[in-house]
Amino acid sequence: QGLLVAASPNGQASLLSETVLHRLLCCDVGAIQLSTDSVRVERQSGASALLAADISIRGLAVSSRHVLVWNGQKAQVFEWSYDMGDSKPLPIAIFSSTARAMALRDETIYRASNNVVELCNLNGIVRQKMTFSEGEGSPTHLDVNGQFLAVATDAGLIKLFKVTRREPKQLGSPGHFNLWAHAQNLVPSISISAQSKLICCK
Repeated sequence: QGLLVAASPNGQASLLSETVLHRLLCCDVGAIQLSTDSVRVERQSGASALLAADISIRGLAVSSRHVLVWNGQKAQVFEWSYDMGDSKPLPIAIFSSTARAMALRDETIYRASNNVVELCNLNGIVRQKMTFSEGEGSPTHLDVNGQFLAVATDAGLIKLFKVTRREPKQLGSPGHFNLWAHAQNLVPSISISAQSKLICCK
């Protein structure tokens, strides 16, 4: 993120913070970030609501029942279940976290921290860890779709896991994105297809 200074004719100056606005579609829920602290969530049924976070949002993840936002210092979890209709999402947890990336599946938060992917509950309490070696690099990007988790590292490694069981199961051999190490700052996210056959770097 960067800063921009705007000057007005009357001699006043404003310091503006650059914000990347996020958008996601998961299950029947779509989410689009409107400002530094607000997100619009919608369902295919037509229900919609405005989420107001207590933190500045730099990351966004959604599941069928929950919305997760974070900023590299704190993370906040909201509940927005199907039967809530147009009601405002309910804040249920806020906790400290310096994770570089996060993903959400049901009531499990996956978060990238140093050389591990931590599996946490909705209160941010770590239940399991997936460790990456020095040669594999540190996880920088995560995506969950259905029963699959994709992890990309700063060494250009991409790993796939099946996460329906208590212990995540790695699928096949790790792949390598050769340009990743040189262009990681230009690739803000990855996405995995529901069948785990395709991964999109965007």
